Amino acid sequence: MKKILAMLSLLLFLILTSCVKLENYLIISEYIAGDNSNQAIEIYNSSDKDVDLNNYSIGIYSVKDSKGFPSVNVKLKGIIEAKKTFVVVNSNADDSFLEKADLKTNELSFGGKEGISLMKNNEDLDVIGNLGVRNYNSDLAFVRKTWRLTPSNTFNNTIDYLYYNPLTAINYLGEFINSVTLDELLEGPKFVDDYLDMDFYEITSSYVGTGGAIEVTLEGNIDGDTSYFYFPSKASVDKYMNSLTYNSKRGEYCGKVRYQEVDTPETQVQNNKVEEFGWPAKLNTAKLQNEADHIYVQSNAKEAMVENYGRMLGYVFVEKDGDSLMVNFDTIKKGYSTATLTYNGYVCYKDCPYYNYFVAARDYAIENNLGIYGEKDPYWDYINNKSKQL
Repeated sequence: MKKILAMLSLLLFLILTSCVKLENYLIISEYIAGDNSNQAIEIYNSSDKDVDLNNYSIGIYSVKDSKGFPSVNVKLKGIIEAKKTFVVVNSNADDSFLEKADLKTNELSFGGKEGISLMKNNEDLDVIGNLGVRNYNSDLAFVRKTWRLTPSNTFNNTIDYLYYNPLTAINYLGEFINSVTLDELLEGPKFVDDYLDMDFYEITSSYVGTGGAIEVTLEGNIDGDTSYFYFPSKASVDKYMNSLTYNSKRGEYCGKVRYQEVDTPETQVQNNKVEEFGWPAKLNTAKLQNEADHIYVQSNAKEAMVENYGRMLGYVFVEKDGDSLMVNFDTIKKGYSTATLTYNGYVCYKDCPYYNYFVAARDYAIENNLGIYGEKDPYWDYINNKSKQL
C-alpha cells in the first residue's frame, strides 16, 4: 500500500511539475515605456506548443498595490504560437506600434513608474520592475536576452534584459531577437568611422556632447581613467575647458579627458596617494594607447561634456591593425573600475546602448574574480599595505 501511495505521489508531482514548466515557458520578452501613448508589452512562448491565453493577463501595479491585486488587469485572449511572440499595444500608440500589435487596448497604459506582471489566474509569473513601489523606467525599453528564458516574479533587470531607447526598441517588437549576441557584448563596442563625420559637441546653455569623435594624440596618462591628449586645432572645442591649453609648437590644444563610466584607483606618487590596483589600471591604459595606430575620443551624446573638475568626459577608443577596442570597456572588464554605471540611450553600437556592454564587462570581471574582484595586485605590498612604487 505504501509503495502504491508513493507511486501515486510521484505521479502527481510529475504532473504538477509538468504543468508548471508549461506555464513557465511564457515570458515578457519586451517592454517599451515610450512617450505619449507609445507603450507595448511583448510576450514570448519558448515552448514547442501553442498556448491559449484566455487565463493570462498583464497586471499593471501602481504604487502601494498589493501583490496579486494590480490596479489594472489587461485580459489577454487568443493563441500564442510555439516559438512566437504576442504583442500588446496601447490603442492610441503611433502606427509603427499598432502595425505590430496582436492586441490593441487603451487599458495598457503606463509611464514607467508602475510594475508590470505577466499573470495567470492572478498569479505573478514574470515581472518588469518592482510591484507595488515606484519604479523609474520611463522613456526606457527592456528587451529580453535571447539566452535568458526563465521567468521570475523578481525583476532581474541587467541579468535578463538589455536596456534600449524606445525609439530603437520598436525595431525588435514582434520578433524575439537581440541586436547583439553575448559574445559581442563581451567584445565591447567597436569604433565606427562615421563618428568622425559628426559634430563633437553642440552649444546649448552649455557644451553638450553629440556622440561624435575626434582623433587625438597621447600626451600622457595620469592614471587608469584620466589622460592628457592633443586635440587638432580645428577641434579645439573653443578652449572652453580650464584644462585645455594651447601648444604653439604643435598647433594643437592639450586637454585632460576623464573616461566616461570608469573610476580606477589613484596613482598620485607625488602626493603619496597610490591605491591598490592603481598601477595595473594605469599601465593597462598606457599599454593600449602606446601600441595603438590611432586613438579617438568620442563625446557622450546629449550630456554635459565637462565634469566638476573641468575635465572633458569621453569614451576613448584605440585602433590597431584595423581593429578597435574601447579603453573604458576594457578597464571595466579587467576589474580595474569601481564606478557606478549610468544609462544613456543615445550612445550605441549595433543599436545597443553602451551601458549594456559595460554591465556585461563588470559582471564578467566579478564572475572571473578579476582585478579588484579577487586578484592580487603585483605592485602592492600586502604586508605593509602600501604600494611598492612609493
